[in-house]
Amino acid sequence: MSTKIYHGFKINTSSISKVLEMVETFRPYILEEGKKLYKNFEDHLLGYKKINQTKEDAIKDIRIKWLTAWWEMKRTQQRLPLVDTLFSITIFPLDDYFLGIVYTEHDTWYFQWLEQENVEDYAYWNNSDKPDKLTDEEWDERYKNWSKVLLDNKQGQSLPAMCGFSIDIADPNGIDPIIFRKEND
Repeated sequence: MSTKIYHGFKINTSSISKVLEMVETFRPYILEEGKKLYKNFEDHLLGYKKINQTKEDAIKDIRIKWLTAWWEMKRTQQRLPLVDTLFSITIFPLDDYFLGIVYTEHDTWYFQWLEQENVEDYAYWNNSDKPDKLTDEEWDERYKNWSKVLLDNKQGQSLPAMCGFSIDIADPNGIDPIIFRKEND
């Protein structure tokens, strides 16, 4: 069986309070990025408004399109980065630090998460070569650590959500276009 944890990370703290503080600090960034997604969606579709349609009516239609696409994406679990504002993490306590996995359709958001103090990339996969920057020993250590939290746990589970703690950093109900418009009108 192959293992693919492309958005894996390590937090160099054993304090869950510190992790929650990091989450709260990061939330405004994700909210702003979600608003940018909506604004780009709206701006793009405004270029296609009907000839006799007012801008206000076009924006109402765009809101419906956004919400329809967003809820369909969530219902079907399709990948739809144009409207996907979700960002969550699952963390696993290990020794004196946490391992974690980011769930997002936006790599730039993941890389921004890694910019926080005490957070580092800790991706792991076994279906292709390791990154050149890591030694064989470092790669083997990642394998052992990910195995500890995902395969060798007391519950016998390998699903991250069943053996870790999951935190929604973005609102799991998405960006509300009506609130967004009120803030930006």
